[in-house]
Amino acid sequence: MIEVLEIFKGQLDALDVESEFQEWTQDVKYPYWVYDYIEEPMKTEDFQQRPTLILTGFTKGAALELEKLKEKIKQHFRGGVRVKTDKGSAVVIAYSRGGFIPTGDKDLKKIEIYLEAKKWSE
Repeated sequence: MIEVLEIFKGQLDALDVESEFQEWTQDVKYPYWVYDYIEEPMKTEDFQQRPTLILTGFTKGAALELEKLKEKIKQHFRGGVRVKTDKGSAVVIAYSRGGFIPTGDKDLKKIEIYLEAKKWSE
């Protein structure tokens, strides 16, 4: 799972999306993004992993700011990004869906983006 998370972080960095794993630990500068995952059970004999990556964005600016970043991320991952690792495995990350989540704070906007990952080991 660590390889998938490292690849995902690298892709976000390439898109200039400020992000951290699980929680934001730096001084808050909007927008900011945190990512996490949900692991699915392995059901095949090739040890394929199929985690769902969850990218959550926050801003106190306009909601459209998050929507524009969502579209940028969607376009990047829409056909799936494939990366072959140094350890001989392959990882594919593809956009799945996204949308706004109410926060209960009229100034704070929140969006979640779901991406499906697959990892094969050789």
